[in-house]
Order: sequence, then structure tokens, then C-alpha cells
Amino acid sequence: MRNVLFVVFRYSGSMSRVLIFDVDGTLTLSGQKADPLFVEFLMSFWAAENCYLVTGSNMAKLQGQLPAKLLNLAKGVFTCSGNEFVSGERTHFVMNHSFPDELIQYCKQLIDLSPFCWRTGNHIDHRSGMLNVSVAGRNADRLDRQRYVDFDKVAHEREYLTESIMRVFPDYEATLGGQISIDIAPKGWNKGRVYSEIRQRHPNAEMIFFGDRMDAGGNDLPLAEKLMSDGQTAHHVNGFNETWKILRDDLGFGSQFRAVG
Repeated sequence: MRNVLFVVFRYSGSMSRVLIFDVDGTLTLSGQKADPLFVEFLMSFWAAENCYLVTGSNMAKLQGQLPAKLLNLAKGVFTCSGNEFVSGERTHFVMNHSFPDELIQYCKQLIDLSPFCWRTGNHIDHRSGMLNVSVAGRNADRLDRQRYVDFDKVAHEREYLTESIMRVFPDYEATLGGQISIDIAPKGWNKGRVYSEIRQRHPNAEMIFFGDRMDAGGNDLPLAEKLMSDGQTAHHVNGFNETWKILRDDLGFGSQFRAVG
């Protein structure tokens, strides 16, 4: 079912438009490469629009999910939840942070205490300005990921992890990222930060955001809330097919392409 979180008003006429996309769960299946036909659909309008990507992943992982032709035509790419910003060949900024050993050790303790028994390694991933923490591990294949997804649906472990970390370390925020991990960053170092960067570049534009984690504790929510306060639109989607349908049916892009599913 389509869920439009915030639609306050739409601009009309010749006003410019900005399209902002999360990646995992929005343009791709979580942790997977983009569907080739969906990529061709995006390419049918990508160069003509002001398209931005905002992902919790680092650039290396993003390059493994989306083809270079799509990345190169984006007006800008925000990785690590907005802590890195690249457009074309120019890196505008990289925000780094030194996390205290006590926080890292606490995360390791939480991972060790988890009853989830399938561990694949690479459980704490240091990224620009953030930590990505996964009990299953970043080395999980599709089967391992699904095991943890099924486990977490019942146990709500990631919610417990985020609440526990923010209670013990109140200067940090922890959010749900993707399907098998949580993101930890200093307070305010989240996707909401990209709003001012994009607005500065497009001061009068209509802004439309697509993301799959706009629920409470989700890492797309801070940006959605920033956009709401500016009277913009945030589409809470459940997978790339829903993104595809909204782009085609509501916004009129690439009508010659049919979404699957």
C-alpha cells in the first residue's frame, strides 16, 4: 500500500524540482544491486532532473549497488548518512568523528549478548562520522540476512540496541538502517543535515524525497521531518517497485516502462 507521509503542497508552473532518493529498500533490494530494467527507467529522466542520493552506506558499497552511469549523472551523492558529499568528481566535505572506546566496547558486548547465533563477521563498520553495527555481520549473504530479518521481526532486537545505546551514551543517536544493522552518530549527524545543503543549491525548488525508513527510529525520518517543515513531500515506500510506480504514475516519468510486482 502506498503511504505518502507528508504532502503539504506542490509547486506548479516553471518551478524547478529536486528528487531525493534513499538507496537500500528504495532504489534497490536491501544490500543488492539495482534491477537492470529499473535502472533503465531511471536513466530515462535522471539527467534532465535534479536527482540526489542520500544513503547510510559508504561510496564503495553504493558503487556496488548502482551503476556508474547513474551515479555520474546525479546532481549530488550523500553517503554515510550525509557525512560525505560528492558531486561529479568533486568532494565537497567529509565529516569524521572519533568514537570513544567505551562506546565501541559497549557495542561489542551487545553483539556478544545477542541470542542470534548466525554470525558472519565485520560487525562494526567505521564510516565517515558514523558506526554501522550489525549482529549478523556485514559479511552476511542473502540467506544470512533473511535469517536475521526474520529473527528481528519477532525479537525487535535492533530497537532494543538503539534504545540501550542512546540511554548509556546520550550524546549519540542510534537509528535503524537497512534490514540488519543500526547506525550510530553524534546527535544531529543524520540524513536531516542534507536538507540545508540541497536547499542552498536549489532555493526555490519543490523537493520530493523517497525513503523506506521513515518510521519512528528510522534513518530516513530526520530528512523527512526537515522537508515537512518546509512544506515538501516525503514518500514512505516499501521497496523499489513502489518508488517506480510513484515516479511513473504520479510524476509522469518513463510511461513506456512498466514496474514489476
